[in-house]
Amino acid sequence: NSGILFLVIFFILSLYTNHLYLEEFERISNNKSKNQMLFACFVISIGDSIEEIFDSAKNAAIISKYGGGVGANFSHIREKNALIKNGLGGQSSGPISFMETWNTMGSVVVQGGKRRAALMGMLNVNHPDIEEFINCKTEDGKLSVFNISVAIDDKFMNAVKNNEMYDLISSSSGEIVKSVNAKQLWDAICEKAHKRGDPGIFFVDTANKDSLLSAFPEYKIEPTNPCVEQALPNFTACNLGSINVAEFVINDENTNELIFDELGFYNQVLRGIHYLDAVIDASGYPLDIIEKNTKNIRPVGLGIMGLADLAIKLGIEYGSDDFYHLCDIISTILAGASLRSSMILANLESIKAKDDPSIQSSFYSKWSDEDKEKMNTYLKNFLNSSDNINS
Repeated sequence: NSGILFLVIFFILSLYTNHLYLEEFERISNNKSKNQMLFACFVISIGDSIEEIFDSAKNAAIISKYGGGVGANFSHIREKNALIKNGLGGQSSGPISFMETWNTMGSVVVQGGKRRAALMGMLNVNHPDIEEFINCKTEDGKLSVFNISVAIDDKFMNAVKNNEMYDLISSSSGEIVKSVNAKQLWDAICEKAHKRGDPGIFFVDTANKDSLLSAFPEYKIEPTNPCVEQALPNFTACNLGSINVAEFVINDENTNELIFDELGFYNQVLRGIHYLDAVIDASGYPLDIIEKNTKNIRPVGLGIMGLADLAIKLGIEYGSDDFYHLCDIISTILAGASLRSSMILANLESIKAKDDPSIQSSFYSKWSDEDKEKMNTYLKNFLNSSDNINS
């Protein structure tokens, strides 16, 4: 698609030349095709009724058709052998059986017309079928288009540390179905991951506590996208980008030595967030609800690449104390500039104080006083000179 190719080239050039002119966004938006989808990361929800289950398979098929990968948490589906709701005395076949339905869909619906679908299936660690779930890919060819992960809560990890029993709870009745030794279950998860590469683990409580939307229950996080770059609320999408940090090497005017260009990197993070935000409006969407939610919360993911190359250019040994110090600088600027760029987009003068009751995220409270001081230092040094996104 020529529109997508233009976007990719435009973004790569912006990263290497340190320029991103947002007036070009109008050209991107006006020349998009009806089905031009610029996202690859999607998550959707799955309910417990037969209608909701097969609606989810249909939604996943539509997303796959347009080239997206889909993640979902199957924990709302009642456990195997539970009484079927509004049924005639039948019993549920459980979430893993419906993952097979998704897998069949993913095998026959070619992603974007070019490759097989990419799916993420998650199950909460307290689901009664968790033991079957962690073994569901042991046999070759089973759930072949799925990555699978266990959504682990804090209560389970505490039980593992203390070698305690842990309750598996029915998603339909809320009753305890059985209790298992948490450490033994943890060991089984690790053993299967070592043997087969699945399941992964997702610390779902941590993701929700750190989410900047933690004050809003409607944006609770349950799954991630298939490659786990992004934990997202249900029926949202995220576009991702990376900045090549190896391009940010300059000569120090005082010592004539090569150093990391902190200000240049800061400016590029500002522009990168704005660019990714612009993609939200330029893109098409496979489902109306995904478009609505994504445009409401506007999630983006900006990371880095080229870290090892940067270390080589600067003559820093990979893994040394100097290397960790460099990583600290990069991550501090990346976090601070991303927040600043978001503030500019939202027309905010300042980030709300961490003790404001409307902000419940642990994202800020995790920072040490030293980290906060570093952040403030970077912001004081850069804000006045770097708020011009086109600079």
